Amino acid sequence: MKRFGGGIVAAGLLKSNTLTSARNCRMKSFGKKSNNIINNNNELMMMANNFQRQSFHSSLSHHYANQISDQINDDQMIKKNGKIKMMAEMMLNKKGQLNEMLGVKITKLNMVLKEDRSNIDELFVEMSMKLSDVHMNAIGLVHGGSFATLCDTAIGTGALIFATQYLKGSGMVVLDNFNQFLKSASVGDELVVVAKPLHLGKSTQSWEATVYLGSPPNGKKIALSRSTILNKVTSESAQQSETATSNSNASKKLTPENLNKLGKNFNIETMSKQEIAAKFDKHSEQWEFLTSVSDYQKNMISWVVNELKQYADQQLSSPQFANETFKVLDLATGNGLIGRSINNIISPRVKKLEMTGLDLSQGMLKKAKEWNIYSNLFVHDLDQPINNLSTNESFDFITCFAVSEMLTDVDKVLLSEVSRLLSRKPHAQCWISFQLKDEDAIATDHQGMRTYNLSQLSFHATTK
Repeated sequence: MKRFGGGIVAAGLLKSNTLTSARNCRMKSFGKKSNNIINNNNELMMMANNFQRQSFHSSLSHHYANQISDQINDDQMIKKNGKIKMMAEMMLNKKGQLNEMLGVKITKLNMVLKEDRSNIDELFVEMSMKLSDVHMNAIGLVHGGSFATLCDTAIGTGALIFATQYLKGSGMVVLDNFNQFLKSASVGDELVVVAKPLHLGKSTQSWEATVYLGSPPNGKKIALSRSTILNKVTSESAQQSETATSNSNASKKLTPENLNKLGKNFNIETMSKQEIAAKFDKHSEQWEFLTSVSDYQKNMISWVVNELKQYADQQLSSPQFANETFKVLDLATGNGLIGRSINNIISPRVKKLEMTGLDLSQGMLKKAKEWNIYSNLFVHDLDQPINNLSTNESFDFITCFAVSEMLTDVDKVLLSEVSRLLSRKPHAQCWISFQLKDEDAIATDHQGMRTYNLSQLSFHATTK
């Protein structure tokens, strides 16, 4: 069986219509597969950065040579950021290129990262773009490509600066990109984007960009964008950076020893629900990074994406869905990782997608809310009946990932509630993951996690 980080695995793929007639409950297991970073997944968008890297890289490499130190005073930081800004402006505003044509300008930045990474939360790239007729679409709204260019340029600039600073010779490829358009703007308005790193690693980077109408952070939020970027490190640069990053990376690898450290004082058998919620609240800001280093995104999310595409092709191909509302219940929503995949794949197939999410952690739900894809979000303990939903409520699709191992009695509460809330329509399905007993998986016994074998999971799937 294939483990997710922390030993979390999903159960064998089982289909059952015994929850109710014409219902499906699906559970997933991964076989031994390649550990390649990128699988053949057409969901991934392989886009090269839209400005020339080589000369920019050479300039920055020269600038940073033997200058990276945690002993940087304010004057030195101002001078270094000034030089970075000047070199970035030279590259981004070349005649005839898209950034120059749309008027994208760097206003300010802070991209000097201390050696101990203590100031990572202070890093940002800010750019502006004044709207004219060229930015608008045929019906007078800001063209999505204008927003995308502004966000991608800010994120790409920050990502390239980091890659050049720490990974000499690195190129970049965008693995995935999510854009959310929140409000409109008019000709003459000046938009300001602020791009900030969520995670800066040797292999990948994650960035978030927010577009404001008016001065950030108090201006009106117009659009949001997030990107995950693969650092294409040459063998020579990888060897050079290995020594500088080995100590930092060693602390992040999910070895049994480090998993024990990560899960220290986290035991669901001894902790109250309030304490568990507080633990997840604490990690909510970094949860996307934590799931990426644990292979959760690579394994679980890639499986969800592939299966969702098949489900959409097989179950939602009828023209009737273009005129219907499709309702999703995302149990244990977390920060919305599963919901984002559902939104991207199911939303184009139906007239309206309504997603309800619930989680024990208010902090996680706050992060999920930022994506503006959920119609309803509320705090709930899955060891209790879901009384927030009416007795006649039903959903076309129910998901429940990476939480059954933390519940007291899956049969009596979780599966009972799923059975009650899952629609009787032929296309309705629920997808649930369980933690398998797997000798190859990293043990989570110290956290009191509940595990299952395949015979037990068959029992769960066929007795309801």
